[in-house]
Amino acid sequence: MSAAKIKVASELWSPELIKRLKQKGGAELCSALSKLLGVYDAQANFVYITPDIHPQKEAFLKLHETAHAFLPWQSQTYSVIEDCEKTLDPAIATQFEREANVFASEVLFQCDRFDIEALDYDFSVQTPIILSKKYGASMYSSIRRYVSTNNRTCAVIVMNPFDNIRNEITVRRIIVSKNFGRYNAPLWPSRITPFSGPGHNIFRGGNIAEKEIISIPDRDGTAHEYSTEFFSNTYQNFLFLKPTSVVTPE
Repeated sequence: MSAAKIKVASELWSPELIKRLKQKGGAELCSALSKLLGVYDAQANFVYITPDIHPQKEAFLKLHETAHAFLPWQSQTYSVIEDCEKTLDPAIATQFEREANVFASEVLFQCDRFDIEALDYDFSVQTPIILSKKYGASMYSSIRRYVSTNNRTCAVIVMNPFDNIRNEITVRRIIVSKNFGRYNAPLWPSRITPFSGPGHNIFRGGNIAEKEIISIPDRDGTAHEYSTEFFSNTYQNFLFLKPTSVVTPE
């Protein structure tokens, strides 16, 4: 962050400011502010980070906000925007957020150093979990990095915490490796219950479930078998998949 010449502060979320905003802007403005994790102030050259963020997410968030200051086309744009009443086009704002995510990921994982070091470990979801501590990254960002940049075929189903009322787990997102396209778009589940969806043994309890072989059909109805590993950190559930046999594109 020193390279971008910015400082970090948490005063944006001080109780006094929250009280003033509630009086002036109402509860809706206060509620919106409470959902923000970080803000880049182009004029003051400050990055505001909410003080109650999980330590594992703090490093990535700081780097994400730093990107807005470090990338010249972004910092210059934000400076102009803050000087007038104009707002950033939603499409441009989305692009800036994506660029900031890429910047944060590349710096946090030291370009390809994480990817290269991961090759010295087993082809397993436990590898990014182990390396997350060394690189100061969250388990989620480490698993995502491990899968998305992996030259071997793999995927991870990221799921929300267990819903004890509905007795199910809903799927948050699917992350696949670069060459997973050869599997002809699997029909990924939107939820997993003790009776449907892959990985039934994850309902047996515990943070780690026994490995098992599951079958997921593709959009043509052809079933493909995958070896799975399950891991939970209470905030999210991860089902790591790797094919039992390699499919060669025709």
